[in-house]
Amino acid sequence: MPDNINELSYEEIENRIGEIIEEFQSLELDVNSTDEDIAQGEALAQEISDLREEREQRHVEAGKRQEKLDALSQKIATPPVEEEPEETVDEAVAEEPAEVEEEVAEAEEPAAEEEAPVVEAEEAQPVAAAAKKPSPAKRAAAHAPEVKMQKSSSVAVITAAADVPNYASGHQFDDLGGAVDAVISRLRSLPAHHIPNTRLRYGALKFQMEGFGNLVQQAGVEDMDLVRMAGDERRLGGGSLALTADAWCAPSETLYDFCSYETVAGLLSVPEFQVTRGGIRYTQGPSMADVADCAFHVDNDGVITDESGGTVATKPCCDIPCPPFTEIRLEVDGICIRGDILQNVGYPEVTRRYIELALIAHAKRMNAANIAGIVAASGTAIAVPDQQTFLFNLDYLEWYASNMRTANSLAENASIEIVVPEWVKPLIRAEIGRRNGYDNVNVPDSVVTGWFSTRNLAVQFVRDYQVLTGYPGAIAVPATVQVLMYPAGTWARGTQGVISLDTVYDSTQLAINKYTALFTEEASLLVQKCLGTIALTVPIHVSGLTGAQITAELGTAEPVIP
Repeated sequence: MPDNINELSYEEIENRIGEIIEEFQSLELDVNSTDEDIAQGEALAQEISDLREEREQRHVEAGKRQEKLDALSQKIATPPVEEEPEETVDEAVAEEPAEVEEEVAEAEEPAAEEEAPVVEAEEAQPVAAAAKKPSPAKRAAAHAPEVKMQKSSSVAVITAAADVPNYASGHQFDDLGGAVDAVISRLRSLPAHHIPNTRLRYGALKFQMEGFGNLVQQAGVEDMDLVRMAGDERRLGGGSLALTADAWCAPSETLYDFCSYETVAGLLSVPEFQVTRGGIRYTQGPSMADVADCAFHVDNDGVITDESGGTVATKPCCDIPCPPFTEIRLEVDGICIRGDILQNVGYPEVTRRYIELALIAHAKRMNAANIAGIVAASGTAIAVPDQQTFLFNLDYLEWYASNMRTANSLAENASIEIVVPEWVKPLIRAEIGRRNGYDNVNVPDSVVTGWFSTRNLAVQFVRDYQVLTGYPGAIAVPATVQVLMYPAGTWARGTQGVISLDTVYDSTQLAINKYTALFTEEASLLVQKCLGTIALTVPIHVSGLTGAQITAELGTAEPVIP
């Protein structure tokens, strides 16, 4: 770069900025970079800062010069406005309105018009007074009330964005012609060479509607309140919409907002970790079952018995095996949404709404895949016998949790994860409410979840698992529900962000007026790090059935059943 930055042309400045970006990216600076590379990066940062400052200064100066030129051009090009002479209406017409009606009637009758006399140029002036007698239509219009058109309350203001060559930032345009010139000036200043791995954004114009008063979306004002304010009769002159009914000839206003009520609630929660390679290799290691045959017993007579109680000749000894490793590779899931440039400009709400729904759908799709992976690892589900009441059937969860802790030598209060569909919660609430002696109207969530927490069961009511169908319409209560059980920490999810792009323009799509609104890919894997998972098939029987009440008499050996 020359010592004097002022010697560079505008194109040379733009090209040099692109070169600096490429040089800086090629350094790949990180905590392990050398001092020389870091110093070079600092020099490049300072240079690009100076270049951008010079470019901005030139934009400002060019904008000021352009404003002066526009003012001069307007003075030179705009001729003085000559006032047209007003036509003089015959005073007799004003005094005799009845004559107007007669002449209008005569004008409606088909009659041959008399030819106007031909006069010499010097006689034109005296003849003009008689020849320019207003027609019946003009005389009638002269006495008509003046029609006043209501001025539009909203005005579009077009201003220049920052860094537009030859235009100051915020320069206001009087018409679309000047705005088009600004867009062309911006296009001519775009970099002529390709800058890899870099996304550049350039602004040109800003459109702002003004004149709406307080009828503008703003913080603290709900959209529906804004609609009600717009239709409030009290803010109008006269206080009534009916008084100005003739003025409502314009088409109705279109509301472009969408109902937005979707959430990503009910997602399965498992610990997550970052994967930096294409997958992981892991081992569950030995378990209690692997060391069961390593113990022995020698009695007073020298008889040796193994763990199962059988007599053996020598003391059994276990060799430590090399645990096998399991490899899991990352799988990729993504979203690709393409939008229309003009559609996004004219209707950005639909673009935002579409992307919002796509992201929610992606989260639900990944949630269903994670749950399906755990279900596949649980093997054949264990059938629970029906005890004619849902709570009695759920008692088997504690029974199997206790055996799971015992088999793996876990603590008595070790947490066991329980995964059930979200629609099980209202069934448990109904079961508790129907039980004898309980408030069957108000059963809070704390009571439902408390049933599990008391038994050291960490329950998750999830969605996208055993999804019910039929809504809207009749939805039958299933006969059974599948429940997943595993010690806390058994499952984990590895993730790696592959790519995430939004609002990407390229030459191929620009040719068809399209752009990439969203492109994202996420790599993930689900791993069962330790222990195991089981599935139970629990019958659903919401009856509120409780144990029979009996009466016991003091002093008797057996209770008396009434």
